[in-house]
Amino acid sequence: MIPIESKGDLKKYFDSIPDQIIVLDGALDVQIVNEAADRHAGDGIIEGRPLDAAFMKSKYGEGIARLFTAIGAARDSGTQDRFEIQCECTPEGRPFSGFEVSVHRLGKDCGEGVVIHMHDITMRCKTRRDMDRQNKYLAEMVRINHTIIEIMSALQIGETLDEIFEIVFSELAKVIPYDRIGLSLLDETGEQISVVKAKSGNPIKLDKGFSCKLEYTTLGKVLDKTQSISNDLMLVEGGKKRIIFDLEKYVAASGRMTPYNKQLLAEGVRSSIAVPLYVAGRPTALIFFSSRQPNVYTRRHLGEDYDTCMHLLDSVQAQLALALEKGITISHLQETNQRLKELISMKDDFLSIASHDLRSPLTTIIGFARLLLDKTQVTDMQHRSLDIMANSAGHLLILVDDMLALAKANSGKMELNLERVNVREVLEQSLAAMSFNAQNKNINIVREEAQCYDMMLDRSKIFQVFNNLIGNAIKFSPDGGTLVIRESVAESQYGFSVTDSGAGISEADQEKLFGKFVQVGNDLATNEKGSGLGLLICKMIVEKHGGSIGVQSAPGQGSTFHFTIPLKKPDDPRP
Repeated sequence: MIPIESKGDLKKYFDSIPDQIIVLDGALDVQIVNEAADRHAGDGIIEGRPLDAAFMKSKYGEGIARLFTAIGAARDSGTQDRFEIQCECTPEGRPFSGFEVSVHRLGKDCGEGVVIHMHDITMRCKTRRDMDRQNKYLAEMVRINHTIIEIMSALQIGETLDEIFEIVFSELAKVIPYDRIGLSLLDETGEQISVVKAKSGNPIKLDKGFSCKLEYTTLGKVLDKTQSISNDLMLVEGGKKRIIFDLEKYVAASGRMTPYNKQLLAEGVRSSIAVPLYVAGRPTALIFFSSRQPNVYTRRHLGEDYDTCMHLLDSVQAQLALALEKGITISHLQETNQRLKELISMKDDFLSIASHDLRSPLTTIIGFARLLLDKTQVTDMQHRSLDIMANSAGHLLILVDDMLALAKANSGKMELNLERVNVREVLEQSLAAMSFNAQNKNINIVREEAQCYDMMLDRSKIFQVFNNLIGNAIKFSPDGGTLVIRESVAESQYGFSVTDSGAGISEADQEKLFGKFVQVGNDLATNEKGSGLGLLICKMIVEKHGGSIGVQSAPGQGSTFHFTIPLKKPDDPRP
């Protein structure tokens, strides 16, 4: 017992202290309760009796259990102890509180009892608790934002739906536990669901290509944004996610042993999360996280990671939808491109066959028409008719050759058949072929020659370039006009140019000249004679030889078309 004379003085002294003070005697019975402790504890601490452990826990929380060990140690060995306790809020209305508790032995003159000193640190604990929560939240946001960044990177890196979601799956695995993950698409009607990707460390039953009606599942609930379900079997947040805690129990309780659930159970799936993905506001797909253990996606199982997982699912839903949209778009583009390639190949094959089959009869028509003109006596009207027939067939033959050359270029089949050729010989052949057209218009051809060497060329293609350029110059020159043809050899380059005496070409038209189906000027009667492909084909052939082509012109001053190609000799080791 604490001496009476000491007890009164101690009581008076302890009442003046704002902290809670409880004094026990050597038998650990309560001797003094100061006013602060009395206000907090009320009538539960009774003088002359030991402290009631259940009552103390109800007032100070579970942490107070350490107090009783400290009391015994202080009385028996004089050991002092200091610790903190926190008391959480309760539904009964107990507020959050925190105390720094110190326990030490009184001196002999005070009966060798034990004094309990409890300093209120509620504000400190609240601040620390709030900081801990904020730090935890920030850590969650860091993990979530990192995952979002990686998913956005996947949008940049991945080029197919498989590549994009392979990266996405690996990133989500860092936060969300799963044994199996899958992606399923809804059809346009929203009535059918099909698996497009599934990944698991175990044999997969419900694999890519599996399809079933949506009504065979409960996924319609998660697609309904008005749905909200929470029970022991399932959690549904409409438009966000559906969690099945234990698939086996859920199937048994609901009686929904559908082909879909049967396949999942055969794989060993016991719990799962389904997250809907929306593209342009329409439910388009669902991504699934599954585990072979029941109740994996509960707070009890995930602990502190539960909030991070749930926040992540909500946060990445929009990014996953973007990844899906890009993947679907790329897949559709690839399918479309493949179909276009097939159609282009069919078109090129058709043009090649048609052009080949047209050349023979056209060559025959031209040959016999010129034979009749040169070797037989005909009337003026017959001469004009044969002349028109030969010219028309000649223009048609040029058109056929142009179409064939363009088809080969577009299909990547334009190849050079290089051989040792004197380029002047090819030019002479072209001039001979064009002489008939020049004579009909009384065109005077002036030549400026240069010494030419044998070169490695594709004879037929360079012949086609000469024919196009000289033929155009004749076509766009007036009757009685003059053509100037120049050759040059300088700096290992062969140069050719042809200057006509036509109407010239504006700068705006010059920029379009070497495109597809381009005809410039206002002379429709003249334009109708060509395909608009000749200059494009000339450009392709010249550039295939490693050269360049261009035009110089001005309205009213005629036009000069020119090209250069490397002077590659037969013994030149360069490619």
